Amino acid sequence: GVVVAYTTNKVYVAVSAQCTHEGTLVKYDEPNNDFLCPSHNSRFSTSGKVLNGPAKKALTEYKVDLNNNILHIYS
Repeated sequence: GVVVAYTTNKVYVAVSAQCTHEGTLVKYDEPNNDFLCPSHNSRFSTSGKVLNGPAKKALTEYKVDLNNNILHIYS
């Protein structure tokens, strides 16, 4: 699972979809321009870095390329 977001900086980002704390699916939180785990409120930057625990490990960040209206996501 990967979650893709179009950020407030007008770029696409992609990170692993499961929170590293207990595996809940994270969602993009546009007002804060970050990813939020709804179970225990861990927050992650758009590059996957932990901003607020209880998660201690970052989400995996994937490379994103938009070419001819096709979005490519790769490691």
